Amino acid sequence: MTLSDEIRNLTQNMLAGHESRTVAVAGIRTSTAQELAEFHATHQALAAEQREQLDEHMNGLRRDTTTFLSDTAGARQAMATQQRKQLDEHMDGLRRDTAGLLKELDVAHQAMAKEQRGRLGTERERLTSDVAVMRDRFQAEQSKMRADLSKAQQVWSSFSRQMQRRPVGGRRAAAPPPPRSPAKEAPPASTEDAVANDLTVIRGIGPAMQHRLNKAGFYTYVQLAKATPTELRQVLGEVGARVNIEEWVEQARELELK
Repeated sequence: MTLSDEIRNLTQNMLAGHESRTVAVAGIRTSTAQELAEFHATHQALAAEQREQLDEHMNGLRRDTTTFLSDTAGARQAMATQQRKQLDEHMDGLRRDTAGLLKELDVAHQAMAKEQRGRLGTERERLTSDVAVMRDRFQAEQSKMRADLSKAQQVWSSFSRQMQRRPVGGRRAAAPPPPRSPAKEAPPASTEDAVANDLTVIRGIGPAMQHRLNKAGFYTYVQLAKATPTELRQVLGEVGARVNIEEWVEQARELELK
């Protein structure tokens, strides 16, 4: 067999195989189309059945809902009347409780404000007395410095006199200028022989104010009780105008009797 015959046979076989495959594909297409048609028909029938069942279910649900709403309407009206009554009673009680609470808060606020004003007044008095004591201490330190300066000037004057007595180059040294006269220091306040009381027990008198009163000669409750507010204001100076001296005297009298 020649080469051309072999090619011809091969071509014929290929054509025969292609025709058989074409026939097979055509058969598959036909069977698939039939199956799709049957499935579509079955699906439509099933969908129609389901729609019918769903319609029946929805109708039954509507009837049940209508019945439930009808039954609930009467109970809801009766319940609403009772609830409104209970709500009104609750609101009335709440209003009463709120009014009582506001009244208690107002009373507590007024008491707290009064207490705070009292504390602020006491602290202001103590601060004023502390400032006065600091001023007195500063003045005392200033007097002490003046006294030290006076002593230094006296020492320098003595040293200058000694230097004048020694000849310098056959001549006496020139006398230095006379020292300034020292400032006279105020005499200290006299102490009290009696046993001193703790004046800070009296409301409005702190440690600084007690120190100031001691310097003025007041050490006991008896002395404060016998003093007049005018006398105390005079010895305290400008500090006395900012404190409640009348209350001090009254408390001192009460403590004197104990």
